[in-house]
Amino acid sequence: MATLGIAQSGNPLQSNELSAVHFTEEGVGEFRKPENFTEVVSGLTKLFSEKNININHVKAYLNSYDVKKEDWQNFVTFDDNKYTRNLIWEGNGKFNIMLVGWNKNQASSIHDHSKSHCFMKMLDGKLTETVYQINKESCKLETKRKYQLEKNTVAYTNDSFGLHRISNDSANQQAVSLHIYSPPFQSCQQFEEDGGKPKHCEMTYTALFKEQFSRLERGLVMRDHKVNFSEGTVSEFATPQTMSDVVDGLMHFFSTNDVNINQVRAFMESYEGDKNQWQDYALFDQYKYTRNLIHEGNGKFNLILVCWNKTQSSSIHDHSNSHCFMKMLDGSLSETLYNWPTDEEKSSNAAMMPIRSVQLKKGSVAYINDSIGLHRVGNKSEVQGAVSLHVYSPPFQMCQSFNEKNGGKMNCTVTYHTKFCEKVNYCRS
Repeated sequence: MATLGIAQSGNPLQSNELSAVHFTEEGVGEFRKPENFTEVVSGLTKLFSEKNININHVKAYLNSYDVKKEDWQNFVTFDDNKYTRNLIWEGNGKFNIMLVGWNKNQASSIHDHSKSHCFMKMLDGKLTETVYQINKESCKLETKRKYQLEKNTVAYTNDSFGLHRISNDSANQQAVSLHIYSPPFQSCQQFEEDGGKPKHCEMTYTALFKEQFSRLERGLVMRDHKVNFSEGTVSEFATPQTMSDVVDGLMHFFSTNDVNINQVRAFMESYEGDKNQWQDYALFDQYKYTRNLIHEGNGKFNLILVCWNKTQSSSIHDHSNSHCFMKMLDGSLSETLYNWPTDEEKSSNAAMMPIRSVQLKKGSVAYINDSIGLHRVGNKSEVQGAVSLHVYSPPFQMCQSFNEKNGGKMNCTVTYHTKFCEKVNYCRS
């Protein structure tokens, strides 16, 4: 079921340290039928966050999706010379999702799947899957069987089934198929029918739609947003080298409803934060600090780059029941912690007194939630700006700002200076 391209053009795949994936074949449990393509991806993310992946459950879930062309047509490309592999989603290290565009009379090579499990849902047109076995005497390939894959058909294969080729045999109609590979793989073996030594092939993507797709419905918001936080033991993880690695790691840690605070903190601490990786997002303002959205996550978190010009600071504020991680990328900031005003302090309009102040230097990571208290963050330097990377879980649109002189509070709408490097213009209604 894999689709294949020699790595001569297109976007080369990056190798990642993958999570172990265990597959079982059990009865199908209950699930909510996806109503659109976005919900398909959200549901798959949830299914593949489990320790053991039920093959029958994934097949049934894909089979339940009633294909609508308007859902996916903006995320597939076609090429006159070869079929295309269009990356839609990179799951939590356990799977990826792509749309494959087959022009008329295009076919893959005969190939294996590098021990990956492969699910395919036909979205448009018709394809032929030819399965091969190797004749042990002649070392040539023999056709084992052929399948016609009509629109809405769901297919599944792994290397124990044999080798295969996928082809669009139509001379007048294109075809589109949805592919899930678990775990994702970066290379496979290509075979010729008349035998001979297989050829090692690096996999490439024709187009990357993962950023565009993640914006479609605020980052694939799940039906169940509730996240439970605890402080557990830190397990091994791949150190992020790029901002894309940071996003992928956070997608993994926030793929379940149980998040380990220490794990996320250790992961953020391990990111060295090469300026070349984040400077395109770092847009400052002369009059106020700026919040620049990098990624909307999976509905359970978002990732924001905050730029602090000289002597700029936030108000004293809460976090609307969100958990907040902050990584210093450049310069230094001061974090001042306050207790919540008591009823007595409110009635007497007592001034809010700081209980602790911490200097956050480059490379450090801070964490806060509303049970810890309120805080103010600021850049006290008169000569240097500062940049911090923030993770908020869950994302929030409103918070409370507090007056230090009397403890009074007001609701504030949270806004962005830029989204995905593009300036946001807010208009009065």
